Amino acid sequence: MLANAYARLDADTDHLFRIGLGSHIVERSDLAAVNDEQHRQYFEPAAEDTTVRLGRLLGADVLILYRIKVPALRERLFAVEAGHMSPVTIFSKAMRVETGEDVWSHVVTVEVGRVRHQTVEVSFDHTIWHALNRGVDEMLASLAEAVVGEQVRSETHRQDKQ
Repeated sequence: MLANAYARLDADTDHLFRIGLGSHIVERSDLAAVNDEQHRQYFEPAAEDTTVRLGRLLGADVLILYRIKVPALRERLFAVEAGHMSPVTIFSKAMRVETGEDVWSHVVTVEVGRVRHQTVEVSFDHTIWHALNRGVDEMLASLAEAVVGEQVRSETHRQDKQ
């Protein structure tokens, strides 16, 4: 469930940057060291200093980091009694590799639907899956808006130079 959400974010971010800004996106999964970092990022908070070092190795100008927080297994198990769960939260930020400066960030929080019965399969919860998909959609819409804003700024800057 989480791996699918991260994969969607990565693929659609790549598409937005390629189409919207003509930027070259480095595929992290192609490099073993970066793949290890990617695995840690998916299951642990990303260490900014590590990702900046990896960005320099890859020749990237900007790194985009995502972190997703979903209700823990314990919370999901007791959700029927409690009647609700914590929201799904997706954190994102873009950092300049050279300076480590945050150039964009966004947080999306989506409430998980009311839990009415115990799910048979604890590892896959439909209410969380739906909230996660809505959150990914909202994050990508926000990123698309930021890319369009950058396109407008770049075009305005280019016209001012002429």
